[in-house]
Amino acid sequence: MGVGMFLSVIAMIIAAVVERTRLEISRKIGNRESETVPLSIFWLLPQYVLLGISDIFTVVGMQEFFYNEVPVRMRTMGFALYTSVFGVGSFLSALMISVIEALTSSDGRRSWFSDDMREDGLDKLYWLLAIASALSVLFYAMFCKCYKSRIELENATINKL
Repeated sequence: MGVGMFLSVIAMIIAAVVERTRLEISRKIGNRESETVPLSIFWLLPQYVLLGISDIFTVVGMQEFFYNEVPVRMRTMGFALYTSVFGVGSFLSALMISVIEALTSSDGRRSWFSDDMREDGLDKLYWLLAIASALSVLFYAMFCKCYKSRIELENATINKL
């Protein structure tokens, strides 16, 4: 799971750099009639490949964690918790976008989600996501150091007897 989380940090950094490049190119072009930016779509490929690999590591690791660490009689509950993570994540993502929209469009400023692609701040959003992902990797590493698996706890109990 940690590998997947780390790869998502790298993917968000790449997304921020590509978006910054796109913004610079579109601002150099100026106000032409065409809104097409001469930037190949293949610039998006590295971040999407990394996000796909990241999902593989994270999702499979999370599924294994919920399956192995939940007591046998609660495996159905573990699977329900595993799938609920995606719903909660989607809800928090929508909430975060709403909060960012409200904060960045206040006081007459342009929103990060502007309709004018030359004036948006999506690069800032990607940097924010990279920082949030890096913090989650840090917390994950801290929690992993303190975590004792079900098998370790069962062995410790058996050794005490």
